Amino acid sequence: MTPVDAAGDPVGKVGGVLQFLTVVLSLATLGVACFQLAPLRREAYGLATPAPQPVAAADPAVAAVLAARARRAEARAIVTKDPLMARELGIGRPDRRRAYDDGGLVDLNGAPADVIATTCDIPASTAELFVQAREARGVAFSDVDEALILAEVPVQLWDQIRDRAILVP
Repeated sequence: MTPVDAAGDPVGKVGGVLQFLTVVLSLATLGVACFQLAPLRREAYGLATPAPQPVAAADPAVAAVLAARARRAEARAIVTKDPLMARELGIGRPDRRRAYDDGGLVDLNGAPADVIATTCDIPASTAELFVQAREARGVAFSDVDEALILAEVPVQLWDQIRDRAILVP
């Protein structure tokens, strides 16, 4: 960028000044780039401060839905870790007397069709497909997706059923 003589030295005062300015501007550019990339680096390496979450308590309906989801997650964990306790607590069986609130789960391996329909908010005919598939198979379902496929439930209802369905062994 600066004129040099045969020995490679800058020519005159102008050459030295241009070389100095080039070095200073290059360093300044690097400094500004590092400063601008700092937020991106924090995000990429997981060091960014999480964005504040909306306050659920502002709307009681939202708070109730979030609380029910948390209870369903807790109940699913119990079923996974201790199926005998899940049976004792009546998880997924709203048709039986129970003291434990599972957040609105229904056991596709044991609940009657009317309970499945009510809990999952699906037509009674669709809920009956689970009972028929369960009886025809003779063995408990091992996965919710397996139950949906074997019962030949319409695909548009799968997510709605998955949210409430559980399989207690």
